[in-house]
Amino acid sequence: MSKQILLCDGWKMEDKVINKYRDYNEYTAKKDENEAVVYRRIEGFEEKPLDFEGISSDVSGHVNVAERINKPVDANQKYKDPYEKKYIICESYPKSNESWYKNDLDEKRIKGLMKQLFAGLEYIHSKKVVHRDIQPENLKLFANDILKIYNFTSACYSNREANDLLRDRHRGTVQYRPIELLFCKAEITTAVDMWSAGCVLAELFMKRPLFDGVSQPEVICKIFGYLGKPTTEVWNEIIKDTITRDRFDLDGVVEQGSGFEEELEKNKVPANAIDLIKNLIVYRPEHRLTAAQALKHAYFKED
Repeated sequence: MSKQILLCDGWKMEDKVINKYRDYNEYTAKKDENEAVVYRRIEGFEEKPLDFEGISSDVSGHVNVAERINKPVDANQKYKDPYEKKYIICESYPKSNESWYKNDLDEKRIKGLMKQLFAGLEYIHSKKVVHRDIQPENLKLFANDILKIYNFTSACYSNREANDLLRDRHRGTVQYRPIELLFCKAEITTAVDMWSAGCVLAELFMKRPLFDGVSQPEVICKIFGYLGKPTTEVWNEIIKDTITRDRFDLDGVVEQGSGFEEELEKNKVPANAIDLIKNLIVYRPEHRLTAAQALKHAYFKED
């Protein structure tokens, strides 16, 4: 039996890690008959913490976003956690349904789930927050098909200083990471999440990641294979550092990619859904649809 650690307001955390992230571990906590999820910082992982503590409060309060339970405390206040590590307590999610996205989902259901994802993204982006790791495992499905965005351990504010982000620019699961982050571009915008959302939409139909490489170079090659060779102008925008740019040879990249339309059509993806994906998975971040624009796309106007 795992040891229990007393947290605030009578919550007792099971001292057994259920998920590991870069600088946080995830645990379960209980209070009477209620259950919660706890994200606790790994001691000594980073000298300068990310924005998770503030963000988890800022984004709380939307039906499609994980609800924070404990309130932020003064930085000098002692926690009841004997290890004195900061923690965030959020509402629990159904553990029995964690692989929901691997099930056969009909087109109507996919549309309803994606509409909720974009609604959640519109809300967190209005708070100037970038999730940076939108992928199926971080989307939890509740009763009545309510979808909620979880795991803000990689999130940051979009107006954060570029130099602050250089040390953690590799965050985000590689198959859902947009081209600018794959090449370590420092500027982080909400368009990062829109690329990832396009990948999620494709995967719900395909039952596998669209860019299913296992390493960063593999995923980059998959992207180039679909989208083709970036123009010189776009390439210079993606990689502003000339030394880094010169290390990557584009000579072997085909001018015109194969496009992912054929691949999606094989999986019976509707034409309007393909058009939505094509407007999300775009080299230039500023050319991607925003969450608000995605919600107005023709795909969501169909019966």
